[in-house]
Amino acid sequence: MKYRLITLCSFVLLCLSANAQTYEESMRYWDEGPLSWDDLTLKSPRNFRTSDLVFRWVTTTQKQKISWNTVQYTPIARVALDKSVSWHNAERIYPCTLAYDQLLFDLNELYFRKTLTELYSEGNKQSANELYSFYSNQSKIRWEEIADDTEDGLDSAMVAFHAARIAEELAQTSYPDMMPTARQFSLGVGVGMAGSLFLGSAGQTFLPGLGLNLDVSFGYKRHIFTLILSATSGRLAQDYVNGGYTWSSGQSYNHNNVGLLYGYKVYDGPVFSVKPFAGVAGRILSISSKENNRSVTSATASVGADFCFKFHRTITQNGGFEHSVYLRLFGTRDFSRLQAFSLCFSLGYNWTIL
Repeated sequence: MKYRLITLCSFVLLCLSANAQTYEESMRYWDEGPLSWDDLTLKSPRNFRTSDLVFRWVTTTQKQKISWNTVQYTPIARVALDKSVSWHNAERIYPCTLAYDQLLFDLNELYFRKTLTELYSEGNKQSANELYSFYSNQSKIRWEEIADDTEDGLDSAMVAFHAARIAEELAQTSYPDMMPTARQFSLGVGVGMAGSLFLGSAGQTFLPGLGLNLDVSFGYKRHIFTLILSATSGRLAQDYVNGGYTWSSGQSYNHNNVGLLYGYKVYDGPVFSVKPFAGVAGRILSISSKENNRSVTSATASVGADFCFKFHRTITQNGGFEHSVYLRLFGTRDFSRLQAFSLCFSLGYNWTIL
């Protein structure tokens, strides 16, 4: 007949007893060193149980500032004895009683590590609940064997034997790296100010324009595809004849673009990145008038580069996100009868899901 009630349970928040004011005060973690009698409450129960030791398999996250612009939420896994509900029978204390309790503590630590090692192994298909159930049952079976071998902790030689075996297994079973490798895919959204400057004869007609742009980017490793939407406006420096329609000097014109860019990050550091790109776009030039508002539609080709400054990054177990500001400089070639070259820029903010 066994005199121990072995309780293996997952991390849950319980109503604490009056002996512990907070959750943390009630937790006695395995990595804090060997157990002492100060960690156990002694009492004389009405039944004949030797003890009731309750262990928690605890997983939390720890916020770490790993650089001036990067915060990482690192998962932390620990085994704890819940002092608020654990006790030992004051009338059943033997020379190796504390060593026997430590053996149970070590056994929980070992099988918690085994659970996490398989959970985070490459190719694992089992859920956390399935692995927890499997390894907690394995732990119970092994403890029953140890209880038989040690006569419920009365045989000090066998307690020392099993303690040495478990210590050896612990030395060979470390905690896995629970931070995932960087995701290969990313999704970003950017918004900012845009400007355009026509060159050559077109520059004598269309004065520089300013406006807004919106970007949506999809990335795979260092390869980035960006959908750009921009709208700028300026004024005409002189009349422009558009297929029988005359746009008068001084009128406002609208310069809208929808394009797709492909870029490759030639440098992608923790603070800065540089991404040359090339792409194509559809351009629409029109004037802000109800009359003579025939638009000029054309295709354009663009070549340029993005320069990005990452001012904040957050890394979590499920990925992360990044805040940055960027400067985009590029030139375009218009293939309509306008045959215009233009220099463009965009200065904005970008939010990326990593």
